[in-house]
Amino acid sequence: METLIFNNIVNVLIRLDNEAHEKNVSQYEYARRGFAITNLSNRVIKDFGMKYYLTVLKTIDKKLSRSLSPLDISLVKKLKQSGCQIEIIECLEYQK
Repeated sequence: METLIFNNIVNVLIRLDNEAHEKNVSQYEYARRGFAITNLSNRVIKDFGMKYYLTVLKTIDKKLSRSLSPLDISLVKKLKQSGCQIEIIECLEYQK
């Protein structure tokens, strides 16, 4: 499954995750990265399906040695519905 599209999706999601976890990142920038991760994730699910997205997540988890974050609660619900076991460590509130 190592295609150019697959690798690009993985690399962008990893970059967004890393940017969200930089030192001294503001709450606003953290939330923006979370929305970007959610939007890209939803697009991948819509275009390629949940099974493909779960493969993307497994690859990211291996490369980061941790889970992708921050995730929006709507995405977490979709993952739980497809059988993923998710432990929520921290839940942040935001206003649009």
